Amino acid sequence: MTVNLKLQQVFGVATHVNSASYVDRGGLDDRLRYVLDTERHVAIHGDSKQGKSWLRSHVLERDDTIVVQCQVESTPELLFQQALGLLGIHAELTTTKTNTLQGTLDLKGNVELGKILAKATAEVAAGGELERSTERELHPIGQTPADLAWVARILEASGRRLVLEDFHYLGDEERTRIAFMLKALGDYGVYVIVVGVWPDDHLLTYYNGDLDGRVEDLRLEWNRSELDQVLKRGGSALKVAFSDALRGELIADAFGNVGLVQRLAEHVCLGEGVLETGRSRKLEIGESLTRARAEVADDMHQRYRAFADNFVRGMKRMSEGLEVYKYLLREFTSAGADELRLSVGIRG
Repeated sequence: MTVNLKLQQVFGVATHVNSASYVDRGGLDDRLRYVLDTERHVAIHGDSKQGKSWLRSHVLERDDTIVVQCQVESTPELLFQQALGLLGIHAELTTTKTNTLQGTLDLKGNVELGKILAKATAEVAAGGELERSTERELHPIGQTPADLAWVARILEASGRRLVLEDFHYLGDEERTRIAFMLKALGDYGVYVIVVGVWPDDHLLTYYNGDLDGRVEDLRLEWNRSELDQVLKRGGSALKVAFSDALRGELIADAFGNVGLVQRLAEHVCLGEGVLETGRSRKLEIGESLTRARAEVADDMHQRYRAFADNFVRGMKRMSEGLEVYKYLLREFTSAGADELRLSVGIRG
């Protein structure tokens, strides 16, 4: 039986997984499933819009995770507060000069939460008295060196995997502190998924060498064949076939970025009036591709304009900028892909 799908369910960039055009790139789905059963943290990384969160969401159900979004101003304490908050626990956490986690937990009488906390506290020695009132119940968690262990046991007892999204938003100091906490969490049996934009493996090990062998790096990169599968699968779901030439142009325009393939394919379909699964048809290179390129480029304009402005100001952040940077940028942007590759010694 044919399932009718809307265009937005097939192509485009969205928080939900577009299953109709989802491709298991390089078998990473099974690799992630395997790693989740090992005693290791997971770092999912790569360029922007490469399907990192889709990979995580495709393998793990929403109810299996505690997803916390890192922000520029986030600290480890704030991230733990948010994680506990998603479990229904109000936490006030701070870190001392000796990096000991301290604070209080505000319990709200949730039955399921009570089960989690009962399991979490069963293995922890009593530290201080339990304060009770008609409004709240406070557990001191700063009484012993096992403060982080207490929080870890709550996370472990929840049966859900902590996910730190957008890790690249954090500054070096906060990344370092979290890397050291990850080592401790692993010792307590809690393993975290860290997702972000960075190119090289072993970033977490860079911040804490003791994480060597304790983190599995999953880097998302796409080759032409895999991007071609995205277009074929999505087109099949909508009953449209992108011609070989059109697929080749879309893939070339994307420079290995699946997010760009998704966006360009969505705009081509919009230009061709393909808004949902309909009659079978073939799409060729034409005006819809030209418009798609212009629309996606226009969407990205401000982002790259900001990059250009920052680059021209130079490393010293001079308000008036430096002429040499302007000319360098002009040469870079006007050069062809092959010329750029040769300039940095990359062939093929």
